[in-house]
Amino acid sequence: MRKKYLLLIGLVLAFSVYAENNTIEVKGGYDVYKKVEQKDTNGYDKLKFKNGFNLGAEYRREIFENIQVGAGLEYNFNSDKTPGDKYNAAENSTIKYSSDDLDSIPLYATARYVFRNRTDFTPYVKVNAGYSFNSGDMEAKKTLHDVNKSFKAYDYSAKDSFYYAFGTGVEYKNFIVDLTYEINDFKADGKRYTNVSDTPGGLNVSYKDEDVKFKNQKLKLSVGYQFDF
Repeated sequence: MRKKYLLLIGLVLAFSVYAENNTIEVKGGYDVYKKVEQKDTNGYDKLKFKNGFNLGAEYRREIFENIQVGAGLEYNFNSDKTPGDKYNAAENSTIKYSSDDLDSIPLYATARYVFRNRTDFTPYVKVNAGYSFNSGDMEAKKTLHDVNKSFKAYDYSAKDSFYYAFGTGVEYKNFIVDLTYEINDFKADGKRYTNVSDTPGGLNVSYKDEDVKFKNQKLKLSVGYQFDF
């Protein structure tokens, strides 16, 4: 499935570059809202990440009046905000969550409708769909206070996923201001502990392999510049 999406995006670019009414857009932005949640047996647990930044480039061609299609590539940087500790009174234990930077590189096809008028301000709406190459590790360490010992409760690595986005913006001459809501929900594979016992030689911990679902959605504000040719 991933190869089919990459092939489709490549074909869009290959057949478009030989036509007129082409646009290349470069842009950068910042997250104004972010939601990252991890699903466990009790539902989704919200994780805390700092609002990240993004850099990207997009190629588009106008195929009909006011309708543009093309493809884009973007780099999204997301930094952990130290989710903190969660205390379990029944076990007298504490889980400390931590994470590497959760970065993603979406490669996507895009479609845009522009509302041309008699002014220099041109609003538009758009949709994106493609594939995101994700990286980052998520883990948690559990401390048993009765014996004052700690162990790794789980350890996951992000997997690639589908990517969707929709947004709106305005063009002023060759400058753009863009507001986009992105959805990059993904799975992570790794291991979670199933049982732990205290022995004279230390903690004896059993693990099982599993996949975990993560919700990863955000609203970002970007500014950019367009080159028409």
